[in-house]
Amino acid sequence: MNTQENSQNSGLIFHALDYAKKGWAILPLHNANPNGSCSCGNPNCSSSAKHPRTRNGSKDASTNPMALCQWWQQWPEANIGIATGEKSGIVVIDIDPRHGGDKSWMEFTTKFEIPDTLTSATGGGGFHIYFKAGNFKIKNRTNVLPGVDIRGEGGYVVAPSSVHISGSKYEWMDIKSLAELPKAIINLINKPNQSHEQHQTIIPLGARNNTLASFAGLLRKQGLSGIVLKNALEKINSSLCSDPLPTTEIEKIARSISKYPNESITQSWSKPLPLPDVKTLVPKMTEDYLPEAIKHWAADICDRMQIPFEFIAAPVVIGLSTVIGRQVCIYPKEKDNWYEVPNLWGAVIARPGFFKSPAISEALKPLDYLVEEARTKYEAELIISKSKEDVLKAKIEGIKDNVKKSVKKGNQHEIDALQTQLEETLLELEENKIVEKRYRTNDATIEKIGVILHENPTGILVFRDELSGWLKNLEKVGREGDRAFFLESWSGKGQISVDRIGRGTLHIPSLTLSIFGGLQPGKLDGYIHQTLQGGEGDDGLIQRFQVLVYPELNRKWKNVDRSPNSKHQETVLKLFKLLSNLNTSGLDEQTPGIPGLRFSRTARELFVEWREELENRLGQGLDRPAFSSHISKYRKLVPSLSLIFHLCKYPDLKEKAVEREAVELALRWSKLLEAHAKKVYSSVLHSEITSGHTLAKKIQSGDVTDGMTVRSIYRKGWSKLESSKQVDQALALLEDLNWLRVEQIKGTTKPKEEVFLNPQLSSRETPRLRSE
Repeated sequence: MNTQENSQNSGLIFHALDYAKKGWAILPLHNANPNGSCSCGNPNCSSSAKHPRTRNGSKDASTNPMALCQWWQQWPEANIGIATGEKSGIVVIDIDPRHGGDKSWMEFTTKFEIPDTLTSATGGGGFHIYFKAGNFKIKNRTNVLPGVDIRGEGGYVVAPSSVHISGSKYEWMDIKSLAELPKAIINLINKPNQSHEQHQTIIPLGARNNTLASFAGLLRKQGLSGIVLKNALEKINSSLCSDPLPTTEIEKIARSISKYPNESITQSWSKPLPLPDVKTLVPKMTEDYLPEAIKHWAADICDRMQIPFEFIAAPVVIGLSTVIGRQVCIYPKEKDNWYEVPNLWGAVIARPGFFKSPAISEALKPLDYLVEEARTKYEAELIISKSKEDVLKAKIEGIKDNVKKSVKKGNQHEIDALQTQLEETLLELEENKIVEKRYRTNDATIEKIGVILHENPTGILVFRDELSGWLKNLEKVGREGDRAFFLESWSGKGQISVDRIGRGTLHIPSLTLSIFGGLQPGKLDGYIHQTLQGGEGDDGLIQRFQVLVYPELNRKWKNVDRSPNSKHQETVLKLFKLLSNLNTSGLDEQTPGIPGLRFSRTARELFVEWREELENRLGQGLDRPAFSSHISKYRKLVPSLSLIFHLCKYPDLKEKAVEREAVELALRWSKLLEAHAKKVYSSVLHSEITSGHTLAKKIQSGDVTDGMTVRSIYRKGWSKLESSKQVDQALALLEDLNWLRVEQIKGTTKPKEEVFLNPQLSSRETPRLRSE
């Protein structure tokens, strides 16, 4: 934790007093030290920056301002705890995604209507959902659902504005009034805990499909179908199968069994329930995600522009990857010749009007400075080169005239001398040609990019303010060659020869491109659906955008009016200059023409540990194919980021072994970027819910009417309902939520399935979509 964060923490007393005004009893908690340890001093603390500082813990919690002031005068950096239960009149649902809490809660809220209420994001990636305790005396309960705990009598939670041991802050997500504790949660709390270890049967390999199909049949008889049935099967699959089936197999079983008649189909209509939201929250990036040389500069820009830190961090990392380019590579293994070039692709995703473009422009100013400096130098040298070229051309013409005269005379000795003179002058003319150092291009054909790369073998940046247009152009008929060109350029290792009639052959020895730009969420969502749905047309282009950030924008704005910090600007500009002209002499050149660095021993141990976890995860096939393909590209991302961060500390290359510190920072980025990727791919990862939202809107708009056949819905060809699979998923979800029923109508011809809508949908009680 840095000095700036410490100064911010000293204001925690004001947040504590605000919470006390609400009637919440407050207690001081331990906090994180600058070195990342807990302030309690125990190096093996199991509750770092979370446990109480006072002797009696939550029993000491108070709303007395004097007591609070005394505590925070004694411990100005103490985190804030809020006592739960009767003391504050609140009960808090604690959701831990690391233990499956997000999935458990989604399944629970799919079955039961839970009101919107005050919610906060924890520093560790979880969530706290606050409710009024009312007249109920709720005790603390752990694991009421997998990964879901209850904080009640005698308990406490860490309050927003506190800082997690990781450096991330606890923050309010939805500032709403406290809702009453719903009956569904009270019933859940009153259920006895079920041991997940007792009566557990391991399903052997040969019996997985049949056994899970039997489970699915029993669940279908209880009225489950669609996403609810699939989620239940996934839980059984992961806990009871010795070797869990892939997600695709579970979906196939759920789809098949969902088609069987629901025994409760004839029951009376229940009240329609709200649709679950597909929104995925991402943790907040702080300045500690950037190396020391650039983090203060980036923080200054973000504070002055009042923008998320990701708006600067992502493009500046791409800018660094551009200037380093193919000058140097990273060898992730100790002896192997596997190497990665640190060119990267990325994008900032945000709605219009949130300073996306100005922020990216500000982040790339150091690169723009190098561009302008190179252009100025080129223009000055061009004048000298042109004048020398004119002299050399005149000299060549004179030599040619003399050659003709000597040929007529038959003087072979003189002809040989003139030939040598002509060759030397032609060589001098060729050497006189100068090339402009290029760092970026905004809009160029692949032929022109090829020419630029031929003259600039270390690589360049392709920058587009709006990448959606660039992506759409690659989809057009006749642009297949362009798409292949960019796909090949991603690794930074390729080379290509372009043959054109009239232009001859152009050999590009290093096909190395970085790509960056902005994207609007709606346009990206549509693109992902068109290219990735069902796996068709998925050539991995979108997954190559590894530095893809989609930050939360719901933060308060304040007016900041001060001059940019010139010292920080000079530091960053100096770094870019040094990195654009690295002295790579003496480096490992196991790959000819590309000098490289290797990890230090401790850095390599950390990387191998991460790589083993990644490969095992990919091998199990538990992620959706599109998302699995995305994180598989982290094999290049993590080594590339490690090299970039190491060079930010050692641009002079005095330290030739990439340190563990750089790998740790790269792994923090990979974890954060995966969270952003989940948000980007949420419509694909939760395709059932996305399709359900689309169909629900069609029902509310009157496009889907009572008695409409399933086939006619599919034939409409609506976006996100183009395939029969998507339509079946949407119908199953809405049937589970009491929006409709699908019944098989028998007749003289082939039986058909018709959709019957819940009559209550036409009343004032029509449930709104949670995402609205």
